Amino acid sequence: MPKLENGTDKVYIDGKPYAKNWLTRDELTDSMRSMGVYWGGQPERLIVTADYEDWTNASDIPYGSFAALAADLDSFLFTLGAGSTNGETSDGNSTEETLSSGSTFVGDWELPNYPDAQIWVQAAGAATLFLEFSPDNGTTIDQFPFGGITLTPGIPYYGQVVIGRQYFRIRVQNDAGANNGIHTLVGYGDYGSRPASIINTGISGNSGAIATKAVIFGKDNNGSTYREAFINEGNAQVIADFGSEISLGNVPNYSIGVPGGRNSAIAVGTAPEDIWEAGGLYTGQPEGFTPETMEIVSTSGNDTAAGTGARTVVIEGLLTSSSSSYTTETITMNGTTPVTSSNSWYRIVKTYVATAGSGGENAGDITITSSGSGDDFDFMPAGLNESQSLVYTVPADQTLLLKRIRLAITRAAGNQGSANITLRTREPGGVYRARRSFEMNTGGPIEFTAIGGIQLAAGTDILFRVDSVSDNATIAEGAFEFILLADT
Repeated sequence: MPKLENGTDKVYIDGKPYAKNWLTRDELTDSMRSMGVYWGGQPERLIVTADYEDWTNASDIPYGSFAALAADLDSFLFTLGAGSTNGETSDGNSTEETLSSGSTFVGDWELPNYPDAQIWVQAAGAATLFLEFSPDNGTTIDQFPFGGITLTPGIPYYGQVVIGRQYFRIRVQNDAGANNGIHTLVGYGDYGSRPASIINTGISGNSGAIATKAVIFGKDNNGSTYREAFINEGNAQVIADFGSEISLGNVPNYSIGVPGGRNSAIAVGTAPEDIWEAGGLYTGQPEGFTPETMEIVSTSGNDTAAGTGARTVVIEGLLTSSSSSYTTETITMNGTTPVTSSNSWYRIVKTYVATAGSGGENAGDITITSSGSGDDFDFMPAGLNESQSLVYTVPADQTLLLKRIRLAITRAAGNQGSANITLRTREPGGVYRARRSFEMNTGGPIEFTAIGGIQLAAGTDILFRVDSVSDNATIAEGAFEFILLADT
């Protein structure tokens, strides 16, 4: 009959000593399988199948339930050696105490010598467990999961987490509304092959790599090395790529954009034209321009505050050449009568319908024109609810990395044709340079990826020019993707 004894320095099973809070897989396989104890389940952990009455405690009293035997095995051994032959026990996050109503146990920040942690927590009453990470010893804290892990009263929780070279601690919040006894054990190790979910099944709540963290290393503008860590705080089963994390706002000092545009009527005699629906060369990037108010007007009387077309539109752009971010202003339309913006504007990159009447779209063409110079800064064709100008200006204190370009041409009658389109950029005080030239044919788009990105400085104007077409009634459309990095 296996006897379980919790000694001062060792745990004894059938008289054989095991390291405290430790059990290697080899030890388990070689000497305990016959006792009805083995690795299994999701996540992988100790499972007891032998009759619990066959086990006795240190006082030679048989166990009265599986739960009591399993709790002692978990408590004494903790399965810290899963896949590892070395490790250490956390002193600052392992405890056995009683929490008063509303109180919380907060462990110590620890920077382990190992990349993984295993956590065993049991609470007598309702409680919530939080796993917390920090790259800077607690100044910045990432929490997993966002809402915590709900602990079932009396049932041990066991999990494994990848921490890398981050500071780590646990936090247990008493939700019982009364005194609540808790018991926590945390160990660190290098567990190599981690348990995963069974193929063709969903990811279980305690699967290995339960809180996989993406860590990005780099240098700031002063040459100092830094590290940013990100953690999946929800229940997502797929971890997003870096670009998606930027788009979701999870990466400080980075932003992402994908402008698109179209020119639906280019003729042999009118080229060159830029890709925007007003036709001709784009006039919204005047050099040395002093910001002016904009006049917004439609070709239809239905685009009014109470009309069936566009009622309000939003213009988006830069207020000045020193603006470090884009700003928006909402304009209430007045049909064919121009409405003057409240702000003065340096650049406009987008216009879109915010609200509309029963028609659900702008009834007429809407033009955004500088009130002083008379230059058109944007144009929104009837029925589209958004302008189609493939232009952009890099804000101040930002660096733009142009990552991808997609361009295509078609013919209005579906006939074959060709065109030459160039990516043009102009730095402040400079001239438009043809940075890339694309020889286009109908039948399929051209896609260009700059692996490292085309780097463009603050204040740089961007547009796409159709330099020539083979036939009249040529349609050109495109989009580009960029990442903005704050220079500060």
